[in-house]
Amino acid sequence: MYSGRIETTFFYILLLGSILLIFFIFLPFLSVLFLAAVLAVVFYPLHHKLRRKMVFRGGNSLSALITVLIVLAAILVPFTGISILIFQEASDVYWSIIADADSNKLISFVVYAADYINEISPVTLVPDISLANIEEYIGTIYEWFFDHFRSFFSSVLSLAINAFLMVLSLFFFLRDGHKLKTSIIHLSPLKDAYDRGIIDKVKQAVNSVIKGNLFIALVQGVLATIGFTIFGVPSAILWGTVAVFAAIIPSIGTSIVLIPAVIFLFFAKGVGSAVGLLIWGIVIVGLVDNMLAPYVLERGIKIHPFLILLSVLGGLSLFGPIGFLAGPIALSFLFALVHIYPLISREKSGA
Repeated sequence: MYSGRIETTFFYILLLGSILLIFFIFLPFLSVLFLAAVLAVVFYPLHHKLRRKMVFRGGNSLSALITVLIVLAAILVPFTGISILIFQEASDVYWSIIADADSNKLISFVVYAADYINEISPVTLVPDISLANIEEYIGTIYEWFFDHFRSFFSSVLSLAINAFLMVLSLFFFLRDGHKLKTSIIHLSPLKDAYDRGIIDKVKQAVNSVIKGNLFIALVQGVLATIGFTIFGVPSAILWGTVAVFAAIIPSIGTSIVLIPAVIFLFFAKGVGSAVGLLIWGIVIVGLVDNMLAPYVLERGIKIHPFLILLSVLGGLSLFGPIGFLAGPIALSFLFALVHIYPLISREKSGA
């Protein structure tokens, strides 16, 4: 008995040590594997549809390859190009403000508005704002922005390796995902029904977050970018990207970006451009949520948009750019466990 206990303890020590060793070996690639896993969950239905039409030998691999190529064409290539454009526009905005701050209409308007609010208010509502302060704030934001994008694109070789590993991981997740699911269920100490329930709820939550909140936010950001371009807002892609993040904020959404843009156009371009962007924002950007939500949101776990926003911000702070997905996915996993917990609790109470 004593010998058996020692053997068991020693085995678990070896197992834990091996897991920790493998974790640190895989640590540089965890973000790549995570992104591939998320994309595999989202695009697995497409792979499954293609697989059913390819009944010949090797059809599973071919359908996985086609799905990967679709993902590359639809997401990764545009994302890389847009990231480069955002970086260029952010640089242009920063240097144009620094080089000609005194004559910049937007900065002058911000300073004037702040002074006016403080004059008509019995208390100081807006902190002291000057051209120097604004330059300092913008410089700080630009440095953060530049550092993150510089680190992302600093090593072409590293980027190429990570991209290759992500594509390869996505292929194997799609092709062998059912085998991985079976292995997880087999190794888990929970009942198979609970394991399947947790996995299904996680899949539902991931699709709800990605296809629902984040996809709709992306569409609203794209439409806002188009509106900015049409009506003459400078650096349209940069502010459209800001609109993507703003769209996640419940109740307020893209209005955080659109309203200042309308005010800027009113003073810089005239009433026509301002009214045009206002109508565009209300009719085109504002209604897309109500139009798309019934089609892209899946039944199952529903997560409040405010929690999604917090998870995005916290994920970005903790994990960097990949946290834009990691935060909401971690929240989805928690909600899946919370959803399954009453079933396990009732069974134990009944036992």
